[in-house]
Amino acid sequence: MDAMDFSHHLSTLSKSRSPSPLKDIMKYMFLDGMVSLAGGLPHPSLFPFASCLQKFDVLMHSGNTDAWTKGLTSISEAGEYIIIERHTYPSAQACGFPWGVKASPIDGDGMCADALENTLRDWDTTHPDLIIVEDDPYYFLQFEAYVSGQTHGNARPYNEEAFLDSLEKTFLHFDTEGRVIRLDSFSKTLAPGNRLGWFTANPLFAERLLRATEVTTQTPSGWSQVIITQLLQSWGPGISGYLVWLSRLRSQYEMRRTWMCEAIGRAFDVEEGKNGEGMVAYSKGTRTRIFSFIPPRAGMFLWCKLYLEGNGDYEAMKEGMHDDPEAEYEKKLWLELADEKVLLTPGSYYTPWEGQGLRSTSAAGGQSYEIFFRLAYSMTTREDMEVGIQRMAKVYARAWGL
Repeated sequence: MDAMDFSHHLSTLSKSRSPSPLKDIMKYMFLDGMVSLAGGLPHPSLFPFASCLQKFDVLMHSGNTDAWTKGLTSISEAGEYIIIERHTYPSAQACGFPWGVKASPIDGDGMCADALENTLRDWDTTHPDLIIVEDDPYYFLQFEAYVSGQTHGNARPYNEEAFLDSLEKTFLHFDTEGRVIRLDSFSKTLAPGNRLGWFTANPLFAERLLRATEVTTQTPSGWSQVIITQLLQSWGPGISGYLVWLSRLRSQYEMRRTWMCEAIGRAFDVEEGKNGEGMVAYSKGTRTRIFSFIPPRAGMFLWCKLYLEGNGDYEAMKEGMHDDPEAEYEKKLWLELADEKVLLTPGSYYTPWEGQGLRSTSAAGGQSYEIFFRLAYSMTTREDMEVGIQRMAKVYARAWGL
């Protein structure tokens, strides 16, 4: 099925791009019998390293940050809106500031379809004509559901078909009209800093993205291409070796996820919550509710939603008519955690910036008596993770006067 015509989504900048003349003739260089006296490329035999680059039928980019920027500038005009999740990677938001940002509520599984529908209805959009930029660098790090006391992450018998079938389907999988621009990257599966990934998009968008690439980054680093290509080839045949690596990588991060959930279970009294809360953590030996969390099913992070009822310092800030008591208390608590030598990421870093007048927690759609912190289980050893969670529990108990 051919993609629909989405040329009306192209930005003025994207429509005005023309092919780079030198890049445009390169397609002729690979024709059988062609003698090229046109290109200014050095001869491969004079490179001081083995050449293993091949011509791939894929549109590469220099990492997902580069790809997101090119995608956004190719299909959006300043003053138009981009819709993002209620908690979104800060750099992705910063790129969208010259446009308009509209946040949609999320639940434990991501953006809520009904909330998105309501957002569009509020704009009086009877027939939404959306383009989806699917940026999912953690896609292959998908886990089995967490069960307390159950061992996770042990190597399971590998079967390529079973591994691929176990993965959630992408938006691209369901796209029958060409509305999805998917961004993929090696940054979370091989190593950060490779600055190498690839677009998947309909031909119209792919051609415009190519024009943008020609006059900006041109191409990802040749060194990155050589190193990653040689690595994948050494694992061959095809991508089969890479898929084995991804399966084992998933098991490792699943095990780390379990370490963190179990560490929380030892430092707090944890029980199943209600109404989609996930797990609720009480200060040890009390019925004081401190936070809730949903055991991750993917990625490298665990999010904690803190409940500030009964927290004296927060209550004093709220009664003192502070402009943004949630943000002020979040900063205070974060500093107390840092002083105790445990570092978390404040949730406010991921709050969408929807305009100058919507900067406070309440104006940005946040709730009173709630703040968030993000915990990473990707880097820390099991022993340090245990120590860090115990320190966190100590700070929380002191902060709640327990």
